[in-house]
Amino acid sequence: MLLLAGAVGVAALAAPGAAMADGCPSEQSVLPYSKRNPPYQCASSRHSGKKSIGSWDTKSWTQNTALGYSVKSHCYYRSDKDVSVTEAWASASYTATATNWDTGGTRHWAAGVLFTTGDVDGSSYSNGCDSHGGISTSIQRITSLSLKAGTPSGDTFTFTASISPSDAKGAAVLRANGQPVAQAPFSSGKATLTFRPPAPGSYQVDAVYQGDTSACPSRSESCGWTPASSKVIQVVLSGATATATETDAVSPDAVTVTDAGPSPDEPATDTSGTSVSSTSGDTAADAARATAAAAGIAEVRDSTFGLTTQTRTRRMPAALRLRCPQGSVLMHAETLAESAAARVKVAEGLHGARVVPTPGARGKEVALQVTCRRAGVPRLVAKGLGYGTERADRLTTQMSGGTLFGGPGADHLAVRHRAGVAYGGLGDDVIHVAGTDGVAKGGPGDDRLVARGSGRVLLVGGPGHDTFVAGARHTIVNAADGQRDRIVCTSRHARVLADRHDVVTGSCTVRR
Repeated sequence: MLLLAGAVGVAALAAPGAAMADGCPSEQSVLPYSKRNPPYQCASSRHSGKKSIGSWDTKSWTQNTALGYSVKSHCYYRSDKDVSVTEAWASASYTATATNWDTGGTRHWAAGVLFTTGDVDGSSYSNGCDSHGGISTSIQRITSLSLKAGTPSGDTFTFTASISPSDAKGAAVLRANGQPVAQAPFSSGKATLTFRPPAPGSYQVDAVYQGDTSACPSRSESCGWTPASSKVIQVVLSGATATATETDAVSPDAVTVTDAGPSPDEPATDTSGTSVSSTSGDTAADAARATAAAAGIAEVRDSTFGLTTQTRTRRMPAALRLRCPQGSVLMHAETLAESAAARVKVAEGLHGARVVPTPGARGKEVALQVTCRRAGVPRLVAKGLGYGTERADRLTTQMSGGTLFGGPGADHLAVRHRAGVAYGGLGDDVIHVAGTDGVAKGGPGDDRLVARGSGRVLLVGGPGHDTFVAGARHTIVNAADGQRDRIVCTSRHARVLADRHDVVTGSCTVRR
């Protein structure tokens, strides 16, 4: 009778409308789509957090996820109209660039992105962005689910399911041989479930989490199954003398149950623990990700572009550095902080970057983000994003808002469309900007940055002896990098922020 009651209670969970979203990474959940069966798609939502940006400067935030995902929704926040935000994306890669055009001081911005593996219902998420870039969605983020077997009582077995985070809402579902047999709500991260095998035999028992159904859109009966599942426990009903022994069949976590009650000499095996799920099946990669997580590094990869993005946060003056994965080279390094006082410098190399804190940054949290690309892959421009290689590349924006990353070579980059952005990276780069509201940032190296046309353009230097040509009607030049640069003004409307030892020729407004 117990088994029948459990089966009735979870019958709806086994219906086609609640199909399991197999293959989603374990730390992500699902969103519904009413026109497809199974109607659920894997989803992952990320946001930058509220970040500061100084006068006449530009900052970027990049996110990538696994092959098979694409950008479904994106949004940004800016503190006022003096900040412009450019968003560029292609496939499973997204970049937001914020620019502070005002001389009045620090401004703030944020960005967010929602990746999914297919179409989802618009009622499942909101495009609205809060001040931290958060997109409102009904997805539930699950980190782990474990199952512990208690001592059997007769032919009835009791399990305890544990979930992280402990405040997760909803119910645990117990499955035997893949079929739901019982469910119970979580309370403080725990749920107690019982299972009475209907007949002698072997049963593979695990626990799964259906998601927080209280946050589902009104049109959906369920938000769908999350991929979080526990390890499998083997339960055997034999009819023999009561025993509880381990067996290595299917899983090392096994319990033998008899219909005569538990053995007083052999307690049931404790099978508590967490599960780890991966879509790649690459054990070495999984181990690397686990190591990175333990070190406080958030790492995501896009197989399409050969990219790896890593982010680490430290409170200054703690050492803060990140290294690209083996076989990859640095495309871009960025520092992000909530506080305007946390200004630091970045030392970039071919295979990574480190933060050099300034005295005023003491006690402030700073995030370092590096985007690396696998060596040997060809240069790539797809929709709004373009990435170079470890060699010298030529890249041109293909659309408004296009964003280019040259990489470590001596690159030639061209921003020909409105609101385009180009980052030179390492090397002696040449960047031409013709599009209105275009931005160029040279990075380390002796770069040549040229503004043409009649619109507003921002040119930002970096470590090295740079040359700026302020030819656009409303060029803004930020050459204040502490090194000797040369600025050539061919438009009297140009404005220049320079170091005392920089050389400025032509007629323009200069502030040192």
